[in-house]
Amino acid sequence: MTVGAAWRAVIGSDNKQSFKKGKRKMELLLSSALVKIIDKNDVSEIRSFNCLKNESFNFQIYVCDTENDVYEIGTKSDLKISCYEVLPCKGNYDFNVKTDDYYIKTESDTYPELLLPVNKIECGKNQNKTLFFEIDCSEKAAGKHDVEVTVGDKSVSFSVNVLNENLTDSDLIVTHWFHSDAICNYFNVKPFSAEWYVHFEDFMRAYVKMGNNMLLVPVFTPPLDTEVGGERLTTQLLKIKKVGNRYEFDFSDMKRYIDEAKSFGIKYFELSHLFTQWGGEFCPKIIVEENGENIKKFGWNVKSDDEEYSEFLKQYFVALNDFLVKESIKDNTFMHLTDEPKMKNIEKYSELSAFVKKYNFGIKTMDALSHFDFIEKTKLDLPAVVTDSKQIDLFENVRKLFYYCVRVDENYLSNRYFHMPLLRTAILGMQLYDKRADGFLHWGFNFYNTALSIATIDPYKDATAGGKLVAGDPFIVYPAEKGVNYSIRYFALLKAFEDYRLLKTVENKAGRAVVKEVLTRNGVCGLHKYPQEVKKYEELKNQLYDLLK
Repeated sequence: MTVGAAWRAVIGSDNKQSFKKGKRKMELLLSSALVKIIDKNDVSEIRSFNCLKNESFNFQIYVCDTENDVYEIGTKSDLKISCYEVLPCKGNYDFNVKTDDYYIKTESDTYPELLLPVNKIECGKNQNKTLFFEIDCSEKAAGKHDVEVTVGDKSVSFSVNVLNENLTDSDLIVTHWFHSDAICNYFNVKPFSAEWYVHFEDFMRAYVKMGNNMLLVPVFTPPLDTEVGGERLTTQLLKIKKVGNRYEFDFSDMKRYIDEAKSFGIKYFELSHLFTQWGGEFCPKIIVEENGENIKKFGWNVKSDDEEYSEFLKQYFVALNDFLVKESIKDNTFMHLTDEPKMKNIEKYSELSAFVKKYNFGIKTMDALSHFDFIEKTKLDLPAVVTDSKQIDLFENVRKLFYYCVRVDENYLSNRYFHMPLLRTAILGMQLYDKRADGFLHWGFNFYNTALSIATIDPYKDATAGGKLVAGDPFIVYPAEKGVNYSIRYFALLKAFEDYRLLKTVENKAGRAVVKEVLTRNGVCGLHKYPQEVKKYEELKNQLYDLLK
């Protein structure tokens, strides 16, 4: 599937000579950043060159009909511009499930995905390359800014109009689960060591830049995506010592983790789950020092309602509450019970919830669950509801996050698979606004394991968690020795959360009714209806900018 039509940018004074019969010369095609360019027909004309002072602006240049050569890349502008080469990655997926017709392809193939920073590109004869450019979100002077990009001796020129407005701060809670063991496994460093924190800071810069403001805190090793009876690498921040019948808790490592996160702008914290995934039947792995030896005190061998574990939790809650109050983060901290319980688990979940709420000093609770019966029975403070839930409308007047994951792939629902158009990923921000969601949750910012964490994987070679998940579901960034390497999907999500802020900015000026009218007029309605052409999306954006001019 291709979207949009190609158009020729300024490529130099010898433009006409490029098309003499029998002779082809390299040309540069300027394109929207919201298309995955596989061939020339995918290039989409940019129809909006506007942005706000603290809003990012992205574009692509498709370099085609090259010679055997290395081409230097240059940028000329008063704006800060970064350049990346778009590299294809393998996107395996067996589409033996229902899909719709808004996919690039529904087959295993390579897709534009990995962005590597470059200042030159090496090409073969008649080879085609795609370059992705980022004008970052640091504050820019209002007015017209000229941009010129050169590749070899060819150039593209255009202007970006920066409006004299700033995006308002987001009121969303946005989290993509950060997997601490991914750093350990990929870089071969010990959890929470000095070396670990070097990479953690790199990931945090990308994490916050994308729009995330809530972070998963591995108080205990998160009991997520783990084979029954198996275990993930121990990443437990809380130091625990048992003396007689009493537990002593050392929050120093947890404080450092949270302080580091705060320094990058994290405002909300979600504490790792108290019970195992998909029902809460057992305990997470918890390491305790007892008689001078660190032992696995709780785990798969201990039932979640075990009397000894219940006593442990009571003492933990006392210490935790004191810590959260002292750190002034209690109001912004949420406690998980178990991930994605089903209706068959509702009685167990209700029992666990009642126990937790009785003893946890009012610390708020949150979980990914999509059956409204749980809300009615447990009064969960912040549910995360999957976007394909048949009961999603019942949550209309409930404070909630939306989330999606594997198997959310039909009826035009937004997701972030390799196989989907970037616009299908980026539209999420407008949908969150339209549906009055309070935020968004995704389970995989950097999950570099196979499904159920049986083994680790190299994300550069496997984007499917060992062939068990859809390409693009497990992670959105790639590890690098310095910093991280972005995916093209990362910038689509960054734009989604910026779009939400743009809508809120216009709302502050003109009111929600005006914003809703613009969305409705342009075909954005709920989670299933939205413009599927980039030019229509950009026309919508221009109407919003016009309201601010």
